[in-house]
Amino acid sequence: MKIDRLMGIITTLLNKEKVTAPFLAEKFEVSVRTINRDILDLCKAGIPIVTTRGAGGGIYLDPDFKMDKSLLKEDEINAIYAGLKGITSVSDNNKYELLLDKFKDNPKNDLDIDLSSYYKKSLSDKIEKIQKAINNKLLLEFDYFSKKGKSHRVVEPYTLTFKWSSWYLYAYSLEREDFRLFKLNRSINLKVTDETFSSREIPLQENDIDKIYPNDLNVLIIFDKDVEYRIIDEYGSDSYSYFLDDKLFFGFSFYDKEYLFSWLLSFGDKAEIIFPSDIRNEFMELVKKVNNKYNKHDI
Repeated sequence: MKIDRLMGIITTLLNKEKVTAPFLAEKFEVSVRTINRDILDLCKAGIPIVTTRGAGGGIYLDPDFKMDKSLLKEDEINAIYAGLKGITSVSDNNKYELLLDKFKDNPKNDLDIDLSSYYKKSLSDKIEKIQKAINNKLLLEFDYFSKKGKSHRVVEPYTLTFKWSSWYLYAYSLEREDFRLFKLNRSINLKVTDETFSSREIPLQENDIDKIYPNDLNVLIIFDKDVEYRIIDEYGSDSYSYFLDDKLFFGFSFYDKEYLFSWLLSFGDKAEIIFPSDIRNEFMELVKKVNNKYNKHDI
C-alpha cells in the first residue's frame, strides 16, 4: 500500500542521514519515478524533505524535523516510542536518542522497555560493533565460549535478536559454512574487520529463532507450592495446575536439556521431574555426581 511505503520512506530517512532515489526504489521494490512522486507527495504533506543533485547529493530530512503527531495514531506513536526506548537501554549510539527527540512532544506513554542487563557496558559495546558490521556488510570476528570450549569465529553478521532474556547474533559462520546463533554474553574480543561480504538469502524458516532452537523437550515436574511465585514469574500462570493441597503440576517444553537441569537444581528439594523417565534418570545421575563431589572432600 502507498501509505505504508510513505511511512517506510519517512522511517528510512529518520534512520539515515542521506539516501538516493535508486536506494529507496530497490528497498521498496518500485521504480525511481514512483519514489520521486512519493517524495513530492510527502513534501506537499508538509514533511521537510531536501533533495540535492550532483556528486554527494541525495535525499534527506531537515535536521530540525519532528514527527507530526497527526501522521500517526497515538497508539502507533506510543509503540514506536517504547521500541526506541528499549533500544536506547542497550545502545550508546546517539542516533536513537535523536530519533526519540522526533517523538518527544508525545505527551503520553505508559510503556517503558529496558533491554539492558548487569553487563550493560560490555553489551552496548558489542551491539554497536555488530550494528556497524551489519550496516556496512563487514565480516565480524570474535572468541566464542560453548560447552565444547573456546573457539575463534569469523562470521557474516545479519541480525541481532533479543530472546529468552538474552541478546543473540544470527550470522553465517565461515568455518561451519552455515547459519548459527551466537549468544552475546558468550562472545568476547569482538572485532569488525575491513573485509566486506555479499549478503546471502536467508530462508524464512532459518530466520525464525523458534525453529532454530525448537522447544521439543516436553517435561512434567511437580513443585512445592511455596515456589509458585517463581513459576509464575518465569513461565506464567498457565504453565501449571494445582496438585493436591501443596503441590504444583508443571508442564512445559524446553529447548535445552542442560538449561533444564540447571534450572531444576536451583529449586533444591522443591522440584521433582516425573516425565519423561529417561530425563528423570539423567537428572538423578547428575544429582548423585553433585552429592559425591561434596562428600569426597572434608573442608
